[in-house]
Amino acid sequence: MCELRHQGLKQGICAYPDSPIGKKSAEHGYPIVTPRKLLFFPWIGKNWDICHAHDGRGVYLAALAHRACSTPYIITRRESRVPTDRTLTRRVYREAAELIGISSQVCDALREIAPSASIHRITDAHSNGEPNRNQARILRKRWLGDAQFLIGHAGALVDKHKGQSTLIQAVQQLNKSGHRIRLVLMGTGPDQSALQTLSGNDPAIQFVGQMKPIHDALAALDLFVFPSRYEALGSVLLETMLCQTPIIAANVGGIPDLIQHDFTGLLCPPNDPETLACVITNTLEDQESRERLANAAYAHVKELSADAMAKDYMQLYTKITGYLRCV
Repeated sequence: MCELRHQGLKQGICAYPDSPIGKKSAEHGYPIVTPRKLLFFPWIGKNWDICHAHDGRGVYLAALAHRACSTPYIITRRESRVPTDRTLTRRVYREAAELIGISSQVCDALREIAPSASIHRITDAHSNGEPNRNQARILRKRWLGDAQFLIGHAGALVDKHKGQSTLIQAVQQLNKSGHRIRLVLMGTGPDQSALQTLSGNDPAIQFVGQMKPIHDALAALDLFVFPSRYEALGSVLLETMLCQTPIIAANVGGIPDLIQHDFTGLLCPPNDPETLACVITNTLEDQESRERLANAAYAHVKELSADAMAKDYMQLYTKITGYLRCV
């Protein structure tokens, strides 16, 4: 939104004022319309040139404004599953002026519910954050101890989604065979207790909670491992690439859009701790390869900026409206 503002667009947002995005929008001076107001007074949409929906409930409000005053709307979807196949949902997606998916897999899901729609892939942007290298060294020293390598993962501790148990098992196998690896799991979630039980309170596996700023923690690692079982994109990968930390990730969902195997990272099958352990070993033993992957990933991710994302959306807004006044 800030980059779109820089390009001359007037914007507002439909959100709850006390929600995180509502508070952030208020900080930046964007006018806020509550979902309740739009629901009961959808004709306020006549003041907008276009409505851009970004979540599941938002698509219905955008469609309501379209019905009330013919305001065109577009939808950006960030979930890999196909939208619920029911009459109203099909109509809402099929009547959108444009559909956007954040990855190839999301675009495929959109085609299933709206096969004739105009669908575009616009990847999420990185935050443009930079690590504090001094702080990264402090974290590395704290976490590494007397081990040789430090690897990590960041994400909600929800194993059926993020697959942390696969990573824990891989690290346990490696250390049993004589390697000296420390694993840090960043984040919180409902499966933390179960994952800690799986780790057997192994001091080589540390649960460090939420890390802010995340970039300092990512830059402390020798290797970032992302063993998800499914993933629409994996936005933490963008931040990891920005920190020039090499990546091993599961070959699922939208991850291959970011991680090109043996170029911007390494891909391995999900749910396979034995193969993952082998890939981790080979990667840690090849520093030249790690540097090559990290450098290529950094060059690639720099192209995925908020400015580039805003320009892609500007093209769609112009296509739909024919001019730009407000969004």
